[in-house]
Parts: sequence; C-alpha cells; structure tokens
Amino acid sequence: MEEQFVEFSVPKSENIVVVLDASESAEQFWPTIVDLAKKIFQNTPAGIEKKLFFLSNPQEYNIDNFEENVGSWRKNNNKKGSFISPILNQITQATIVVIGSGIIYDLEDWKIHPSFQNIVFINVGNSMRGNVELGTEIEKDDFDDQLLQLHNRILSVKITGLDFFPYYWDNPGYSIIDEDGISLISSNLEDYSIKIAAYGRNITATMEKTEKQEVNSLSHTGTHTPDIIQIIEHNNIKWEKLERDEMETFRKHIVSDIIRCPDPSCENEITGLLRCDNPKHGKLLGFPIYPSLKNYKGFVIFKDNSQGVFFKHYPSEIVKIDEEKVARSKKSKATVLHYEPNMKKWVEQDDLKPYHPLKGGYYVSLI
Repeated sequence: MEEQFVEFSVPKSENIVVVLDASESAEQFWPTIVDLAKKIFQNTPAGIEKKLFFLSNPQEYNIDNFEENVGSWRKNNNKKGSFISPILNQITQATIVVIGSGIIYDLEDWKIHPSFQNIVFINVGNSMRGNVELGTEIEKDDFDDQLLQLHNRILSVKITGLDFFPYYWDNPGYSIIDEDGISLISSNLEDYSIKIAAYGRNITATMEKTEKQEVNSLSHTGTHTPDIIQIIEHNNIKWEKLERDEMETFRKHIVSDIIRCPDPSCENEITGLLRCDNPKHGKLLGFPIYPSLKNYKGFVIFKDNSQGVFFKHYPSEIVKIDEEKVARSKKSKATVLHYEPNMKKWVEQDDLKPYHPLKGGYYVSLI
C-alpha cells in the first residue's frame, strides 16, 4: 500500500488591478469607463485586494475615494499617452483589467511574458490591442458576462484517489466524506491549501470554480514515508502536561487489563471515550477522566516520559495506529479499519480501545 505526503497549494486571495484609459482617444467614452470600473469594484469579493491605475502612470490611486476624485485624476492623466509598461513593471500576480479605447502602444513588449497572458481589455470604442495577441479583448456590451469570469473563484475542493485514506491534514476546513470511497472536501474557505499524509495513489484535487471545474494531480512531497510520531511532534499544536493526580491515573490505566473510572465511589469500566458515563456523576456529557483536557473533542495523543505525561489534540478525524491500520472517529466512537488487499478496500475491524499504544511511549485515545 503506497503511503505519502501530498500538498495542494492555492493563493489565499488574488489582486485585481484595474487600469483606466484617460487619453484623448477614450475621452468621449469616459462616463462608460467610470461606470464599468465601479461595477468591477462593487462586485469584487471580499478578501481580494483592489488596485487602480491609469495608463502611462505608475502611481496607484486609492479606490476608497474613487467617485469624488476620478474626474480630477482623469485630468491629471489625459496627456500622458497610452502605455501599459509603467503598470506591468510593478505587477507580479494579479487579474488585470484595462478599460479604454484606442491602441496601447507598448503591448508588443509584453506579449511573450507568461504572467500577463490573461489580461482582459474592455473595449468601449476602438481596439486597444490592434493585431497584438495578448490577453482577451471584449466589447463593452459583453462586460456583464465577463464580470463573472474575472474572479474564477474556487467554490469547493474535493480530494480523493485510488485507495485514498488520509490520516493527517493541516487545514481544519476540510472534512471526510465516504461516498464511493473516502474523500476530503471543503467549501467557502479563504485558503484551500492543505498538506496531507495519506495512503493511496493517483491523488487528485477537483476544484469547482465559478466558471468551470479543474482537476489537479497532487504529487508526492518530501523524500520520506510519513511517520505518525514525526507528524505528531511537528504539527503546530503544543504539548500540555497532566496534573500529578492525572499522571497517576494515566500510568495506572495503561498497565491495567480493565480501565475504571478514577472516582473511588464509582469505578465504572471505561471502554471507549475517556469519560465515565455513570449517571451518578450528574454530568450530561459524562464525567471527564482528565480535567486538564477541558472541552477537547476527538483524538488526543499522550506522551509518557521521564518529565511527566503530556498530551495534545490530534487535528484530524483519522489517525494512523499501525501499518495499514487507522482509527476513525465518528459520532463519539472510534473505529479501527485495516486495508484488505484481497478485497482492495478498507474494512472495519473493531472499536478503538482507550490508550491504544503507538510506539515509543505514545498513546492515542478518543475523548
């Protein structure tokens, strides 16, 4: 069974750069240019930075003062000519929209530059590109349709693959679904980037976007097979320490054949969650074995060494517990699954017992 780290990376947000033509060739169309620019600014989703420039001028203008100042800005720029290099020289990655009329004279200098092949020219009168093959030029009458495509935003992501079974991911915006195999899904995120440790191969990320669907193959990252202890140690969640009496309970439990509630007046057997469900405690959600864990939900990792007993939350709802064996939390229960090569699928085995040993003094439980 192939096991690997994969990573899906996308920008957290984009910039949109709007460039207005204030030259004499666009003068008669100026009201239309202003109206189209306002529509772009008003329809740009939150989180996307908006920038405003005028042809031939490297100065950026503050769009917060757009309506009251755009007239005077035009007067300051209408004698500067029609050149785009002063703007493109300072742009690295953005959606660029140029609104105007008449030829832009230096487009030829940029037609082989890979970063600017998606420039959109909105022609309100006469062509701005002429015969130069750079970007896309549309007529003002097609603007409303193009507006939807300016931000071909990701609406959702689905990550799956052959025999795919992830057991660690670092973006809590993703969750597991089990439909025709295991998948990780997310929607309505500002940042869809994710790093995954998983079984499986041919892993892909399918992006549903505003205008179309895209499928990306996720390649193996790193040179080593994922190690669950290394994942536990190197994720961003900090270790915390159990109190002295809690450490005594822990060390007693891990060597006991039967795990019992630490309350001497109860001693109810604990078989699943690290909580006692005896009604005598008067706790609707069960009596917590370890008060230090507070309101944790899901898997918790314990580490026992000479300095004490430490714990940290495990961020994913699936954790690797042995070779080709995982535990999955679902509705206050953790089920152990193993990969059955003859059946070519993951098969449920039994429930995860409290304090399941990993290796090297590490244990996993569900709380």
